[in-house]
Amino acid sequence: MLRLFRIDERGNTAALFGILLLAVTGTVGLAVDYGVALGARNRLQDAVDIAALAGAAQKGDARTPAAVAAFQANYDAALTPVVTIEGGTVRVTGTDEVPTSLMMLLGVPTMEIAATSEAMGSAPGPCVVVLSPDGQSVYANSGGGIDADCPVQVNSAHSKAIYLNANSYVKGSEVNVVGKVFQQGQNATITPTPKTGAPVENDPFASLPDPTDASAACDQTSSILLNSGQSLELNPGVYCGNVTLNSNSTITLKPGIYTFRKQVLLNSGSRISGESVLMFLPTSSSELRMNGQANLSLTGMKSGPYAGMVMFQSNTIAAGTYKEMHFNGDANTKLEGVVYLPRTNLWLNGNTNINVSAAYSGLFVGRMNLNAPITIRAYTSGSGTPLAGAASGAGGMVRLSR
Repeated sequence: MLRLFRIDERGNTAALFGILLLAVTGTVGLAVDYGVALGARNRLQDAVDIAALAGAAQKGDARTPAAVAAFQANYDAALTPVVTIEGGTVRVTGTDEVPTSLMMLLGVPTMEIAATSEAMGSAPGPCVVVLSPDGQSVYANSGGGIDADCPVQVNSAHSKAIYLNANSYVKGSEVNVVGKVFQQGQNATITPTPKTGAPVENDPFASLPDPTDASAACDQTSSILLNSGQSLELNPGVYCGNVTLNSNSTITLKPGIYTFRKQVLLNSGSRISGESVLMFLPTSSSELRMNGQANLSLTGMKSGPYAGMVMFQSNTIAAGTYKEMHFNGDANTKLEGVVYLPRTNLWLNGNTNINVSAAYSGLFVGRMNLNAPITIRAYTSGSGTPLAGAASGAGGMVRLSR
């Protein structure tokens, strides 16, 4: 009987099939669940890449929350990555558990995935560039000066490229001058110590074409004159006559590009405002002048080739020609975006306040005469309309390092 039991093979096939089925199920389950986990891991890697770049684009304590917010927006709002800051490098590590399907039958309910990315931010480039290659390019008197939280660049090779009288100042994260500086009188200060003999900073907008052709037809040929609290709303277009505002009058600009071929004059508490606009000054006759508590409040274009730019002067105006632009007598501006005036000698006089309340801006100008302060705050991600792409130095460049 025992001998017959040992040689009886009936039922072996079923047992063997059960064992093989378990092995096949495990193999198929591993392949299926691994594919799902691999896809999730790729999404996780994309998320940490985006987060690292977002963090590196910020400064100081803003880097970690920016990285966390970017990760959660692109992966899972319920998960918080590990963010490590080392010098200029932001490292972001994300982990997650992916539920299994077939592998669950073998007692493996989840698979763990992880991804790490690093990004580096370069030193920010200048957000104030005085472009003239010669002459006293920055001239400041008592109470006048530049207050910037980014590098300041003066391209003039003159022996007094920056000329400061008593109680005037230039302040930036760096101050770089191709030529030399001259300071006289008490409290004429440059912070930090300027670097003289610096290389020229190339004009990032030199090749940017004019937004409207010089031969474009006028949308309005007659001049505009507003008095005694009058108000007007303008559409984008080409304005070929003078625009004058007096006695607390106001103009509101709809989003778009405005070409002003003659003078724009704001007097006596008048105001021009607009969002997502570009003020284009195409000729040597184009001029912006502000007096007597006038106010100019504009934000730059939000899209297109001039995204982030709020004021643009044509490069077709003869080189070496510097049109004087005067902001006088308690004039106040808030220009958020790049102000590009390569053929302008910008005069600030009286109790003028330029950009004190602007969250971010960049200034590229031919020359400056400062009898009043100007404030420049460099763009950081999330502060609104980004600065124009060609002014990438304004916020520094970021790149993945791993």
